[in-house]
Amino acid sequence: MRFWRARIGAIPLLVTAIGLLPATRGQDPPRGKGPDRGRVSLETLREMKELARQARKKGPVEESTVGESDAPRQGVPESVLKYLASRASARTMRSVTPEHVLESAVEELSRSRLAGGESAVGPSDESVIIPKVLERPALLTCEARIAESIPKKWFTKLTGGQAPARVRAVLRSVGLITYRNFDGAEIPAGTGWVVAPGVVITNAHVAVLFAPQGRIKTNPVTREPVEVTINFAREWYLGDDQPFRVRRVLHVVLGEEPDVALLEVEPKNGAGRPLPEPLRVVAARPGTSPAGMEVFVAGYPYDDPNIPSQVRKEIFANIYGVKRCAPGQLRPDSGQGPTEMLYHDCSTLGGNSGSPVVALAPDAAPVVVGLHFAGLYEDKNWAWPMWKVAEVPEVKQLLPAP
Repeated sequence: MRFWRARIGAIPLLVTAIGLLPATRGQDPPRGKGPDRGRVSLETLREMKELARQARKKGPVEESTVGESDAPRQGVPESVLKYLASRASARTMRSVTPEHVLESAVEELSRSRLAGGESAVGPSDESVIIPKVLERPALLTCEARIAESIPKKWFTKLTGGQAPARVRAVLRSVGLITYRNFDGAEIPAGTGWVVAPGVVITNAHVAVLFAPQGRIKTNPVTREPVEVTINFAREWYLGDDQPFRVRRVLHVVLGEEPDVALLEVEPKNGAGRPLPEPLRVVAARPGTSPAGMEVFVAGYPYDDPNIPSQVRKEIFANIYGVKRCAPGQLRPDSGQGPTEMLYHDCSTLGGNSGSPVVALAPDAAPVVVGLHFAGLYEDKNWAWPMWKVAEVPEVKQLLPAP
């Protein structure tokens, strides 16, 4: 999900605290209920997104103290400032910087989209391409196995031969990345997967939500880094969470392409469980075109009001924020041009950013061909080919020698 960090100097700090609503997990978020305090309008969200885009080119801001009401506004829309003030929480933060204020604005954009809020601010960062559940399902999983009926079109490809074991091997290594905001609420950031021992790969635009400058941000109250985890067992029928703490950001590509970030993760979690095995990737350019290849995307789609409600209900059954396996196909124009970008039609939503695009071959070992990062409804989804991702030096050094 591409929510760029907003950074701007000398804005009026009209808040003494900033709090965000917790994201809804595993169910269709309620709409039109609860207090209106701090409810964000569509126009305000658009203004915040535009502010984030403009401020992305600016440098870091200086520390400041809450209460400087005479500070110049520097073009910040009044509606944005009023909204941030309305989001003040019960906990008083006595020292919040402009940086923290605008990070919270970007967090709100993320939360609103992932939790089903009013965020129709343009094309989705992931989307449904073929809005037919029998053609492009997004299948629920349990214990890294597909846990619902598979449409006839995909039944043999997902159940024949060694396919179940191979799909399960992929699902085990894919997790939901979340972080705790300044009030301790859990915020979903996107999907990640194990690319090397102790290392998870995701999109840069996922990582900047909790590491705006390539470092995990600090809670202004505790002065400690915010908690970031990846959970490999966040599934609809499974309550046994398996969170692993993200220790630090190893690398993030900011303002450049491909859209990649690497996270160092603890080798064992608090329950003593080891980190899942790394997935194999296509690190060298294939000899034949990938166009037409059958693939699946594994990840954590969240509700997206940009997609028609009937389509969301048909494909996702109003169940969001849990692991899914979504089969599909690479488009005929995949792998062409200087970027060799892959285009696919697997059913995705916001939250799938960072998902692996995996070759669906029942009699071959699973291999990741792409890193999913964006999409446009009824058009196409985008994924960086892994052989281009492998050209990033920090990624290349992690991968086995060919």
